[in-house]
Formats: sequence, structure tokens, C-alpha cells
Amino acid sequence: MEPINIKQEEKSQTKKENKFRDLHLYLKHEIFYLLRPYQVMSDVNKVCKKFTCAIKKLSYYHLFQSNDKNKLRRNYDYVEEIKHTMDSLLETEDLINISYELCLYWLLNIYREKNYLRFEIDNTKTLKHFLSFKDFILKNKSISELCFVIKNLKGNEKNLIHIKEALENDTKIKILSFKGLNFGENDDIMLLIKEALIKNKTIIKLNIWTNSSSKTKEQNILYLKEIFEQNVNIEDLDINSNHFGMFEKNIFYIGEGLMKNNSIKTLNLGYNNIGCNEQNIIDLGEALVKNNTIKTLRLDYNFLGCNDIFMIHLRDILKKNNSIENLHLYRNGFKSNSNNMLYLKEGLEVNNSILYLDLCANALGKNPENMYNIKEILEINKSIKSLKLTSNQIGVNKTDVYYLMNAIEKNDTLKELNLCENKVGLYDMCIIYIKEAIEVNKSLKKINLRWNLMKSGDWEYIMKNKNINDIAIEIGNQKMRKSYLYCQRFFFDNCYL
Repeated sequence: MEPINIKQEEKSQTKKENKFRDLHLYLKHEIFYLLRPYQVMSDVNKVCKKFTCAIKKLSYYHLFQSNDKNKLRRNYDYVEEIKHTMDSLLETEDLINISYELCLYWLLNIYREKNYLRFEIDNTKTLKHFLSFKDFILKNKSISELCFVIKNLKGNEKNLIHIKEALENDTKIKILSFKGLNFGENDDIMLLIKEALIKNKTIIKLNIWTNSSSKTKEQNILYLKEIFEQNVNIEDLDINSNHFGMFEKNIFYIGEGLMKNNSIKTLNLGYNNIGCNEQNIIDLGEALVKNNTIKTLRLDYNFLGCNDIFMIHLRDILKKNNSIENLHLYRNGFKSNSNNMLYLKEGLEVNNSILYLDLCANALGKNPENMYNIKEILEINKSIKSLKLTSNQIGVNKTDVYYLMNAIEKNDTLKELNLCENKVGLYDMCIIYIKEAIEVNKSLKKINLRWNLMKSGDWEYIMKNKNINDIAIEIGNQKMRKSYLYCQRFFFDNCYL
């Protein structure tokens, strides 16, 4: 009798276990992407075959990984249950419905750890698909985020009632999203959304973005206004990329709804062309002055810097509103007109609620007067804790960094400064300004200087002074602290940008 090679057997067993573990992960991936719920398949027979094979292999893996007799028995029953369900489904003739039923069965029995579900609405969906969806939503216990991707509503107007009933009776979903909703087309879906959200008590975040229409139906915006007025649970509202500002009265109706709303804390109005019409900012301003619950306001990419009038109204909003804590003004075209920053400065001199200010991608460094106004903001305002100036071409002029660092020396409230993707490394003098400011400032805890054309020698110079505060500094893709830097000087050699 040949001796047993125990190590070889253990190695073989480990290899076999790894193989099945990899197979398990692969099958989970394949099932999710090949058979994600309610997706229309071109070859239903092939899909059913793949699904059956995957379930058998996945079940075998469950059997294989356990030696516990009770567990084996439960897994055996589980396999028998799957086999019985498939046999009964395959007796029917409607292969399309088979694939959807299989997906539904898989979702309810295996898809338990996932919390996100995406449902595509197009003209290939039938009543059966909507009923299966409703059944799944009401039975599933894990889904907390639901996204509808709307491609074509034609032929499905009557079936939307099942989506409404599912949302009205659901008690688990917290985040609801609609992508591709066309405000210029049929208003049936907005009516159903309104009715569902008025009755639903659990959804706290609503996303309605990417409207590709060249026009907007007034009735759809009125439904949106009624949601704001009557729903008391939604705290986070994202309605970016809908071009609302291009059409008359859209912002007016949204503003009216916000005046009567007391639950929304985060409002995203980015990419809505608000700067296309002066009346838009007037209507929005009136709403924000009367609303005292919004904490985060996003006005990204709205062309507010194209005209002094818009910034004058924004200045007045900041003077009168004391609830907004986070203000995002990314890419609003402030570069050419220095008055933009002047009006913003005048608003922030009075305002004492803003904690976070985002002025990214406005090319402020092209005009030295912009940086001078930011300097005065930091010297006078005592509430701002975080300032984001990413991608502003700061450093093109030496005075940019001088003004900013001069303000940092005098400011005792700012905790975080983000200067990522600028050009502060163009002039050696700018490095000196940064070093001196960091030495003097006692409040700054984090500064981001990534992608600033800085050399390794610049970093060594900045960190030379032993009296430097314990500030987290980000460069390249690395993070470092003072205590770590002194013991590993070679770290700088790999940080040439």
C-alpha cells in the first residue's frame, strides 16, 4: 500500500475549495449582470439554460462548503425547492415570462444582501413584468434604494399604476430615483409619482435627474411643487440636469413649493441653467429667504457669473438666509468679472451660517482681484470651516498665492483648504508664502496641494520648520503627517508632479 501524501491531499483540497469559492463569486457576478431583474433578453432559451445551470452550481457550492449534517440537510431541501420551482415553471409555454419569473424567484431567495434595484421602463415591458415587479417590492426585505430608468413609456401608461401601488405600500425603500424622466412628454408618470410620494412615509431621498426634453409641461412642474408642499419625509432632493431655468415659471413653481416645505435639508439644483433668466434667481431668492430648513444648497454649473444681477441677488440671499451651511458654486463662470467675487464677499461678510464653500472650476486665478476678494472673505468671515478652490488656475499670478496665504495667516477658524489641481508650484516665491502661512496659522488641520506642479524640493522646504503644526497635507496620491515625514525623508523623492 502506497503511503498517503497528506500535504498533497491538503493542497489538493485547498485548491478545490478555492476553485469553488472563485466559481461562487463568478456565478454571483454572472447572475447579477446577465439576469438583473426585468431586463429584456434577446435569447430567452439561452438565458433560462444559463440560469438553471448557475443555480445548480451555486447550490452545489453551498453543499460543498459545509460538513455540518443539519446544514447539509437544509441545503439539500433548498436544492429540491429550486428544482421543483424550475420544473413547474418550465411546464408553461411563455418563455419570456419564465425568464422573468426565474429572476423574481432568484431575487426573493438569493438576492437578499443587495440593497439596490434598477428597473428599466420601455415599450417591451408587459403587464406581467409590472405585476412581478410589484410583487417583488412588497415581498423583498432588503432593497432600500430603487432606481427607475425610463426609456419609453409608450404602451405602458396603464401599467404604471402597479408602480404607484408598490411605492405607496412599501415600508423599506429610503432612496428613490428617476433617470430619463421627460418633463415635456406625458404627465401620467409625474401624477403617479406625486400620489405615491404623498402616501409613502419612508422615502427620505428623491432623485429626479437627466431630463432630455427641449420643453417642459407646466403640469409636470406643478405636480413636483405639490410633492414639496405635501410630503413631510423627504430630506434630500436632487433635481439636477433638468434645464428648468430655460423655461418660464419652472423655478417660480419650485420656489413656491420650497416656501411651504419644512423637511428638505439638501437641495441640488445644479445644471439647470438658472442663470439664463434673471427672474429665476429672483424667484429662487424669495424661496430661500423664507425657507429655514435647507442646510446644503448646490447651484453648480448654472452660469450665475455671466451677469452681475445674478450675483447681487445671491449676495442678498446670503445676507438674509441663516440656515444654509454648505454652498456649492462649482463652475459658474466667475473668472472674467471681478464683481462676482466682490458681491459674494459682501454677502459672506454678513452671513454667519456658511461652513463649507465650494468655488471649484471658476478660473479665479486669472484675475488677481478675485483672489483679493477671497482674501477679504477669509479675514472677515468667522464661520467658514472648509474652502474648496480646486481647478482655479491659482498660481498663474504670484499675487494669487500671496493674497490667499496672507489671509490664512490671519484666519483662525478655517480647518480645511483644498487647492488641488492649481499651479502654485510655478514660482518659488509661492512655496515660501505657503510655508510661512502654515507656520503662523494655528487652526488649519488639512491642506490639499495635489497636482500643483510642485517638485520634491518644494515639499522638503515646506516641511523644514520644526514648529509646523500637525497638519495633514495631501500631495499626488499620498497622504502624510509631520511626524511621519521627518523619519522618512525619501518619501519626497517619489512625489515629483
